[in-house]
Amino acid sequence: QMTEIETFIPLLLQKGETDESVAGKSRLKRICMLGDHHQLPPVVKNACLAKFSNFDQSLFTRLIRNGVPHIQLDKQGRARPSLASLYSWRYEQLGNLKH
Repeated sequence: QMTEIETFIPLLLQKGETDESVAGKSRLKRICMLGDHHQLPPVVKNACLAKFSNFDQSLFTRLIRNGVPHIQLDKQGRARPSLASLYSWRYEQLGNLKH
């Protein structure tokens, strides 16, 4: 599992253009991140710090809560439909792909 800082440092260290008008600026325009905001949250051992600073939220939960545009998948093909029905309460819109 990566921490948020480990996620963004490589993006921030990316070198900018050689053109002087945009020197020092990142060429980064978009980021495509894949994840599941319903997965286990981060483990923070200090309960006060976790609640006070919302460190108990995952990166994806924080991004979605702050209104970052996202796409939620509505089909799964990894699990058998009988197994997928066990967690369908969590993913209400999730259907099954045909095998």
